[in-house]
Amino acid sequence: MKRTALALALTLAAGAAAAQDAGWYLGASVGNSKISSGGCDEGGALPAGFTCEDSTSTWKIFGGYQFNRNIAVEAGYTDRLGKLEVSGLGQHADVTASAFEVLAVPALPVSENLSLYGKIGIYAASSDVSASSGASMTESNTGGTLGLGAAWHFNKNLTARLDWQRYGKVGGDTVGEADIDTFNIGLLYKF
Repeated sequence: MKRTALALALTLAAGAAAAQDAGWYLGASVGNSKISSGGCDEGGALPAGFTCEDSTSTWKIFGGYQFNRNIAVEAGYTDRLGKLEVSGLGQHADVTASAFEVLAVPALPVSENLSLYGKIGIYAASSDVSASSGASMTESNTGGTLGLGAAWHFNKNLTARLDWQRYGKVGGDTVGEADIDTFNIGLLYKF
């Protein structure tokens, strides 16, 4: 009986440790984004009759290579990274941003199944402006991004993630700049 329990424990531990071995991975996440500076709270109260919304649902696809249990590189695309909508006096305008990113993902294993990780890298964003008057424009920029998260390794192939990430100064001179925070939950599959 003791040998069976020991064999089972070693098998489970090997599965979790293998979850952090080298290899390619793909994943997807969903969550919420909020404009933390340059959003609706910036500059005080809106005039009477105007509304403002600066949070939205978001999703991301990503892929990367895990070199070892402590470092990976990752590339991803986030659709609707951030959205700012202003309405009033029968008019409506919104700015919607999306971004590609390249990241280093350092990790610190805490236990057999749990790792804490960071994200640091660069993004290339596109901000699209549209108004009910028919006016529209697009502005692109690049900047830095960083984040923190936790990963739960179910086995050597499947991992769940929960993270926060900040994209600094998305936008530009024409549409304005804003810092955007995202909060996501996702899954990744390692090959």
